[in-house]
Amino acid sequence: MSATRQYVITQSIRRLSRKAHALALGLALIGTLASAHDASRPEVEYHPTTVAELHAIIDQVRQAAAPEQANAIDAIETGAEADLDRLSQTAIKAHHHKVGVLLRDKPDAAAFERAQTGELRAEAALAKRIDQVLVALAKTLTPGQRAQFRAHNGE
Repeated sequence: MSATRQYVITQSIRRLSRKAHALALGLALIGTLASAHDASRPEVEYHPTTVAELHAIIDQVRQAAAPEQANAIDAIETGAEADLDRLSQTAIKAHHHKVGVLLRDKPDAAAFERAQTGELRAEAALAKRIDQVLVALAKTLTPGQRAQFRAHNGE
């Protein structure tokens, strides 16, 4: 396969991946909006940034970026892609394992606690990597762009 063809295929896969992440973000937002919320308890609303949300943030920042910033953003996203995929898969597997422990014929509290601990570790590792990407992304912004995003996000 030629290098050009391989590049086109790789770019197509990345675009599809981004679209899938954007769709997942949209579905997550719809689910959040559709569920009942208690506005008096904002802590109920807390959730760490997901991979899909991270890609949406990256796309939003890229749209406002100068060409040299867009190149830096692309490098950040590409550099984190393998880690995010691996950590996401680990977190998913840990969650499935925890659910499997719950659904055994004879649930075991100690086994559940170990599975829960594994899931929390996997989620923490993923959240840490997402936060590292967010910090790198923030460093690409100018002070003016940061002010625009603060205003846009109601900060």
